[in-house]
Amino acid sequence: MKVNDREAVVKPVTGGVEFSAEVLMVFGKNAIEITATDPSHNTERLIINVMREVTIAKEEAKLPEVKIFKGYQVWLP
Repeated sequence: MKVNDREAVVKPVTGGVEFSAEVLMVFGKNAIEITATDPSHNTERLIINVMREVTIAKEEAKLPEVKIFKGYQVWLP
């Protein structure tokens, strides 16, 4: 099992296998190619298009004001 020509981590599960792989994505459209080969060397390829977007906050969130304890000054006569 390969994802973008890199070996994926494959784990057997009931009824088949599960796989995972790290993929570097750029902002915008990304084509992810998954290639699976069975023991008889039959190969199947699937390309999935994924969109990576940037989320921009609509409002600036302000933290609540915190009062800072500065301590006390004590003078002795």
